Amino acid sequence: MLSQRAILIGGLLLVVIAVVVTWLLLKLSVGTTQLDAIRTGGTLVVGAGGAVALLLTARKQRSTELELRQKHEAHLLAEQIANDAREDAIERRITDLYIKAADQLGSDKAPVRLAGLRALERLAQGNHGQRQTIVDVICAYLRMPSLTDEQEREVRLTAQRILVTHLSPSENPDKFWPDTDLDLSGAVLDGFRLSHCRVRGGFFTKTKFTGTAWFTNVEFTGDAWFTKAEFESDAGFESADFQGRAGFTDIAFAGKAGFGNTRFAHTARFDRCTFGATAKFDNSVFVKGAGFVGVEFGKDAGFSGARFTRAPRFDGSRFRGPARFTGTTFASGARFPDVTFTGNPPPEVAQFRPDGAQSSDD
Repeated sequence: MLSQRAILIGGLLLVVIAVVVTWLLLKLSVGTTQLDAIRTGGTLVVGAGGAVALLLTARKQRSTELELRQKHEAHLLAEQIANDAREDAIERRITDLYIKAADQLGSDKAPVRLAGLRALERLAQGNHGQRQTIVDVICAYLRMPSLTDEQEREVRLTAQRILVTHLSPSENPDKFWPDTDLDLSGAVLDGFRLSHCRVRGGFFTKTKFTGTAWFTNVEFTGDAWFTKAEFESDAGFESADFQGRAGFTDIAFAGKAGFGNTRFAHTARFDRCTFGATAKFDNSVFVKGAGFVGVEFGKDAGFSGARFTRAPRFDGSRFRGPARFTGTTFASGARFPDVTFTGNPPPEVAQFRPDGAQSSDD
């Protein structure tokens, strides 16, 4: 901004200019009166003064705008600093709560472990960014060696229920945790129920399922691996939806295995599985490759109404009970080399039976 001294000097210059201009007009005026000359000089001076005044006003406006912008930027910076401080405080609080709850899981007292699980659940429910981490912690707890007392069993059942509760989009929409991976490889799961749940990736390699394992209507949006898992009782996968790869190789199914109305959008492998009881794949859909190489079907094997869009492989499998393929669709053929059937092979697969296939009355 201009100082008072500069303004005073500018004003004096205008007066001097006015006097000089008026004198010149009086001196050089031809055919005009002195009053006209004075009026013209005054008009010029007033115009010049107005221009200067406009310039000063514009400079003042510009200065005011710059000052307001600086204040606004300072205010935004202060808000950003306050937000950062608030977020840091929230992060520290979340970290403190997480560490405390995780420490409780390591307690030798079951009630304290239960409290730790519930604290982790509340923390995950209120903080989306922490959910996968907390699910990983709960899964890690279930993967740890299990104690034999009843209190520990209750803690583990609670951990299983927490996972199921927050992976069910239809039954618990307000509590649903989307895009969640489960890694329960090597865990011992008691009466595990994942029915009507939606999971991104499911990892159950070498998992031991005691009691009936329920996966009915489950949806895996990513890969699902059950390689070398143990099912000590019945396993229900009816109406499940496997959108990624499904790996069920080298599994011993001690009880009934139900895969009826199940959809396998990607490759599905059941190679070297042993089905101790009935195995039902009725009305299932296999969109890509399906492998049943070296499978032992101990009792009834049902594939009625199933649809294979690519040729399935049953190389070296043994059907020790009735094998039902009524209404099965093999869109691209099928492979049944070195397959053993009790009695004659079903007529639906007889056309695919190459030399070397066997029949047995055992």
